[in-house]
Amino acid sequence: MDAGSKVRRLIWDSMLSADLNRRYFAALASRLRRQDMCAKVVVAAAASAAVSGWALWGTPGLDWVWESFSALAAIVAVALPICDPAKSMKTASTLSASWFAVMRDYELLWTKVDDLSETDGRSECQTMVTTEKALAEPETTLRQRRSLARRCEREVLLARGLPAE
Repeated sequence: MDAGSKVRRLIWDSMLSADLNRRYFAALASRLRRQDMCAKVVVAAAASAAVSGWALWGTPGLDWVWESFSALAAIVAVALPICDPAKSMKTASTLSASWFAVMRDYELLWTKVDDLSETDGRSECQTMVTTEKALAEPETTLRQRRSLARRCEREVLLARGLPAE
């Protein structure tokens, strides 16, 4: 395959995109895991503080303290199933693993890119694009985080020996 071919460039760019997606969804899963844990800790701590506050803060003028903890626990407990970070975390983890597999396929394809004909290269890419299309639907259920994506993009560039912008 010609060193300057379009298919060679397509394989390289696709490999970088798969690496970016893998890193992004792994970082997103980690962030969602922390958010889920923090929310559950807040509910537990606020509910415990509210219950203990009935006896300790029943003093006139301090009753607002346990009432505030009670309200906080209720608000977070109601919001948790609506936001559902656990479900988003599972989706992001699955996507990270799937993109890792795609990235590895592109890396293996890259090792033999010089031995492929233009037709074979296009065929291999088309097969992998079909796999990538299947990942698009679960991605739409997750809110995009631009700053996280930019950080992951810099990581990919540095890991691949390219200048970080």
